[in-house]
Amino acid sequence: MKRRMPTTRRSVTHRVKILSKTEPCTACGHSEMITHKVFFWFGFFEDGSPGELFISCDQSGSALDGLADAVGIVTSVALQNGTPLSDIGKKMIHQKFLPAGITDNPEIPACDSVLDYIFKWARKEGIWNSDSTSRSSRPEITSVSDAAGSLSPDVAAAGCTKPTEPSFT
Repeated sequence: MKRRMPTTRRSVTHRVKILSKTEPCTACGHSEMITHKVFFWFGFFEDGSPGELFISCDQSGSALDGLADAVGIVTSVALQNGTPLSDIGKKMIHQKFLPAGITDNPEIPACDSVLDYIFKWARKEGIWNSDSTSRSSRPEITSVSDAAGSLSPDVAAAGCTKPTEPSFT
C-alpha cells in the first residue's frame, strides 16, 4: 500500500562536485577534466524514514539531468510503496558511468557515477538504515556539512594524469 508523503516534511540536502574526465576524442584521444555539480535531497516521512529522492545536475536539460530525475522519481515511488532504501542502494552502488571521478567530499573521495556517490552518501549518513518505522536505530540527522575542504587523494591515484592539481570551479 502506498504511503503518502506529508504536505510539510523534513528533508536533507547535499551538494557534491565531481571532477571527471570527458570521453576521449576519437581523432586524437585527448580528454579534458570537467567539474560537475550535483545537488540531491531526501524527504522523510513523519517517522523519519526516507520517502522521496530528488536529484539535480548542473547541466539542466542534459541527458544526465533527465536520467537523474527519472531515478529520483523511481526511487521515490519504490520508497512510498515499501521498498527499503538499502535494497535500492545496494543495486545503485558501483554503477559505472560518467561523470565519475574525484569528489570534493573527503569522506567519499571518489565515485563511479552520480548514483554511486548518492547512495554511498546515504549509507554513510545512516539514511538507508531506517528500514523500520522507528528512527531510534539510526543517528539523528541535524545538519549536513558542505564538504568544501581539500581533496584527500591526488589525481594520479584516481587514474588521471592531468591536471596534477585538480581545481573545482
